[in-house]
Amino acid sequence: MHDRLVAEGCGRYQSTSNKDTIGSGAVASYEAFLRKLGFTGSAATWPPGPASWAESKVPEG
Repeated sequence: MHDRLVAEGCGRYQSTSNKDTIGSGAVASYEAFLRKLGFTGSAATWPPGPASWAESKVPEG
């Protein structure tokens, strides 16, 4: 997920050196990505919903 957020210009909040850890920085980055997609209010908050996750193009698994 981190690499996709960086590619989208939303990875600046990473709070840990381990990019596979979902911490407060990863959450902030994903929420920035949601706002970039046009989501607002509670739709622009963690956790990801099906529509925003599909838009992130992050492979599952």
